Order: sequence, then C-alpha cells, then structure tokens
Amino acid sequence: MMIRFLHNSGRQNVFVCSLVFFYLLFASANLGATTVGISTKDRTGDPIANALVIIKSLETGREVVRVLSDKQGQIPEVDLHRGFYRVIATDPYGLWETKVQELLVTEERRDLSLFLDAKPTHDNVSFLGSRMQTVQVLDRNGKPVSELIVLAWNESAIYEKWYKTNEQGEANVQLA
Repeated sequence: MMIRFLHNSGRQNVFVCSLVFFYLLFASANLGATTVGISTKDRTGDPIANALVIIKSLETGREVVRVLSDKQGQIPEVDLHRGFYRVIATDPYGLWETKVQELLVTEERRDLSLFLDAKPTHDNVSFLGSRMQTVQVLDRNGKPVSELIVLAWNESAIYEKWYKTNEQGEANVQLA
C-alpha cells in the first residue's frame, strides 16, 4: 500500500498515518480467524445448560476459551485462528460425562455439537426426557426395594427433591 500526501501539513499527515495504522492493526487482528459455534447436547439432542466448555490450542498449549453454555446449550461464537484445537465439554455438577474432541479450524466457519452421555454413578440413576418419571429400584435378584430413600435432581443440579419408594420399589419423580 502506498500513501502519497499532496499537502505538506504535518498535523494532517499524522492524522492520516494514525488512521492507516489503526486500520491495518484492526484488519490484521482477525486475519486468519474463523468463526466457530459450539453447542452441548445430550444423546436425545436436547441442550445441556451450564456445561463448561474449554478450548485449548494444540499448537501453543494455551487455553483460549472457558465459558458455560446457555439454556440452549450454546456458547457465544468465538473467532479462532486457523489451527488445531482441543475442545473439552464437562459438567461442573458431575451429571454428564466429559467429552473431548479435536477440532481443525480452517478458513470455513465451523459448527460443532458435543454430545455428552449421562454419567452413571454407583447407587444413582440418570434419565432423560420428561420432567415426570416413575423410577423403580430393584435389588440384584430383580426384586423391588421398598422404603428406599431416593434423591432426584434436574440437569442443572439446581432443583433437588427426596423421594421414598413404595412396596413395588417405585417412586414418582417430578422435577421442576
């Protein structure tokens, strides 16, 4: 780029040079950057809110993004420079398995959906779908366990409620 000044005004030259400098600075800031959209979902395709999404550059080893997903399971779109990244989606509440996926960012926009599996834990049950469920607890022999105390919570671990199984080992669980 060549700039030619027709007037010899020092003040005007400084102003024009400043404008050119800032234009080049901001134009080059996103040079090679590509917009990436990331969402977190369960295996049914429903969004997972409050999943922690971390993006690390595999070339520099540095973390470039750390954000929680919103109610639609989305994180704000990010502009990443071309290269290789590791995307990690995890649940701060421990309800979902951590998902790790490599991502190659090129010049084309990327949209990535990370499907997390419900985390099965000892003596706990994870289920997806309706807010109203009937849960039946059976012993190792397949017989109902009555009078068992069951703790249920929603996917954000914000709402929790205690239930007791009946004679058939069932509890009607309703999450708000």
